[in-house]
Amino acid sequence: MKRRQLLLGVASVAGAGGLLGPGAFTSVQADRSVNVEVADDANAFLAMEPMNTPNGDEYASVTADGLVTVDLTETDAGGDGLGVDSTYTFDDVLQVTNQGTQPVYVWATFAGGGDLGNDDIWLYPDSDPSTKLNDGSNSVAYLPVGESLAVGVRVNTDGLDAAYDRDLTATINANVDDQGSKPSDPGGDPIDGPVDGLVSYWRLNDLDGSGTGTTIDAVGSYDGTVEGPVGVADGVEGGGAAEFDGDNDVISTDLNIGAAGESVTVAGWLKAPSGQGIGNNHFFLSNYIDQGHDGFFAIGSNDGQEMFFWTRDPSTQTSKKTGRTDAAFDGDWHHYVGVRDAENEEIRFYVDGSFVDSKSFPGDVAIRDSDSTFGLMQHYDNRYLERYVDAVRVYDRALTGSEVQTLCDVHAPSAE
Repeated sequence: MKRRQLLLGVASVAGAGGLLGPGAFTSVQADRSVNVEVADDANAFLAMEPMNTPNGDEYASVTADGLVTVDLTETDAGGDGLGVDSTYTFDDVLQVTNQGTQPVYVWATFAGGGDLGNDDIWLYPDSDPSTKLNDGSNSVAYLPVGESLAVGVRVNTDGLDAAYDRDLTATINANVDDQGSKPSDPGGDPIDGPVDGLVSYWRLNDLDGSGTGTTIDAVGSYDGTVEGPVGVADGVEGGGAAEFDGDNDVISTDLNIGAAGESVTVAGWLKAPSGQGIGNNHFFLSNYIDQGHDGFFAIGSNDGQEMFFWTRDPSTQTSKKTGRTDAAFDGDWHHYVGVRDAENEEIRFYVDGSFVDSKSFPGDVAIRDSDSTFGLMQHYDNRYLERYVDAVRVYDRALTGSEVQTLCDVHAPSAE
């Protein structure tokens, strides 16, 4: 937890016009002075700095004492205070970075503002002032290790007295435990379901159907690269999904996960048409990219009717494949989850939230090669599956059965 000062000067209506140059704020933003102190050792995992943006350059600076100060009392354009009965939103003023060893939830509250309370002023992620990062019934931001969050400030001055400035204290919190709010990704969109250990999450609702470009990793840094004619379809989450026609189209990433002793959970939704004839192994989600890779994990099928979860280590080529399930290529959405539980030395497979099978598998071996990377519908030798994929997640821990059911429930298919 870090305490910061926020000083707000409120101008009268008559003095409000033209206080800030139009290039200095995003909508009609204004706030005053935010002093962010350098973290002590207990809180050094949370770093803050001014952003290299118009608002960051105009309002944020670092003092000789190492304080990050956001001063909105004046501008180079001659602005001098916020107008009353107005709403101001400043995008991209500060950057918050998780430099610790665990993902954290970040939010802020304000005190000492008198008639200016937490319903009037809040921090928000990126360019989404409707997302209140102030906990309670609103939002917190989920910030993975090494990731950064662009933070803006929203202020509503309705009914405020312009006769005096407000000197507020902002308490900025970072906690490894969810505080009862629905966490948001760095883009401000809520993340439902389990988030502890979530390494990557591809919503797949940002594809444009061009067959090129990327799809954003909502929580990590492993954006997917579109290769081939990947199209767009209606998704299980009510947004978009990726459509694969089975003709040299995949989405690849740089995520290399599955070291010796490391647990992994891979999950995603697949809607495959019935009658898709395949005569050998085809993978839905995997880190298997060619025959030269002996270590891998994969959810797939070898007949178009049944699905499995398969793991193999590169050293001894110990290989285990779970029992199969007949919920597969029937034209409906199904949720598949493969779990490699290193601690309990087993792999588990779930379909539509229900446990299917487990197999013993050593925990001290890898399920990857040094250059194995995770992808969607990727395999080798023209083994490409078709059709729709949505809401793919990878965790660096083993989800429990109840967590798998929760994950399935929050992404229930849209009614058709």
